[in-house]
Amino acid sequence: MNTVVTVDDAHVRFGDAEAVDGVSLEVHAGEVLALVGESGSGKTTLVRAIQGIQSLSGGSIEVGKQRDVQMVFQDPTGALNPRHTIYEIVAEGLRIRRERADEKAKVATALSRAGLRPPERFMGLYPHEISGGQRQRVVIAGAMVMEPKVLLADEPVASLDASIRGEILALMRELVDESGLAIVAVTHDLGLAWNIADRIAVMYLGRIVEIGDTEEVLGGPQHPYTRALLSVVPEIDRMEPQVLTGEPPDPRKIPSGCRFHPRCPLVASGEAERLGFSNAVAARTSRCVSFRPPDHTTWPVTPLTGQPPRSQRRSAAAPGSGQTCRHDQRSAGLGFSGNGCGFEESSRSSCGGRIRRHRRVRRDRSTR
Repeated sequence: MNTVVTVDDAHVRFGDAEAVDGVSLEVHAGEVLALVGESGSGKTTLVRAIQGIQSLSGGSIEVGKQRDVQMVFQDPTGALNPRHTIYEIVAEGLRIRRERADEKAKVATALSRAGLRPPERFMGLYPHEISGGQRQRVVIAGAMVMEPKVLLADEPVASLDASIRGEILALMRELVDESGLAIVAVTHDLGLAWNIADRIAVMYLGRIVEIGDTEEVLGGPQHPYTRALLSVVPEIDRMEPQVLTGEPPDPRKIPSGCRFHPRCPLVASGEAERLGFSNAVAARTSRCVSFRPPDHTTWPVTPLTGQPPRSQRRSAAAPGSGQTCRHDQRSAGLGFSGNGCGFEESSRSSCGGRIRRHRRVRRDRSTR
């Protein structure tokens, strides 16, 4: 597995506040890693450190060349120079690198990949002359023209209308599947992470408290903080909502022991006192110092049904067989109506064998 970013015991301090505290993770080519958590958990600071915008106070981050890592910011309007045309905005990175050869062709290709077709229609326009969704596509095109290996997306759809969000998410997923690009997506929305991510890292107060495959983390969360975040996702109607009390502690005065314990429902209810300590589960890591029952079963969460092992997903139906998607049972349990997801299996697995392929994302390639 090709690793494109390695973060090793990264620390970022602002005075006495520890915004990122001992984070270690790897990002692999061809995957979407979602960083989720509440505001103030250190997600944006971590990706800024990966980009090189924010200096580390300790630890290390290994990436390739600077151009291998590009960033998509939350607000496309603020990220685009209103005095530059779309062509000038997308070509800016090439001009800074003094790569003038085939500039127009590269800009046209980047705009087309971002869903702005025909590209000649947009090159002479200014940001105020296009829609919000189109502006975000221009931001993505400006990043993709540099042919990066890693795209850092900080709340990439937070400022867009709900009708446009699905198109941008589908575009990001398509770029990953077609080019092997890796994306680190920052979000506080577990529903968004569920839709597009291959792996999820849950951050709380500067640390990753749980990380693993999307289906494993969201199908059977081990950390109480993950469970609380997941319980308010609309698609999960079998979990009782858990409203966390209070605000995250001041990063200048981090609680001793587990930093989540002042807000932990298990501690507040007294449940933690009678449970035993849990180690990491399989390839997934949960940094919870709360506990699991003595019989080592998981927390009482109704699991997603009908999910085959990852190794069997591509072999469950013959390519092009037209068989009904094997995940219909699972999707129906999550509130998706109709007779299945409507996808047929193919050699590239249209369904993809995971719940993100059942997402309510429009595959429409229009440039709205």
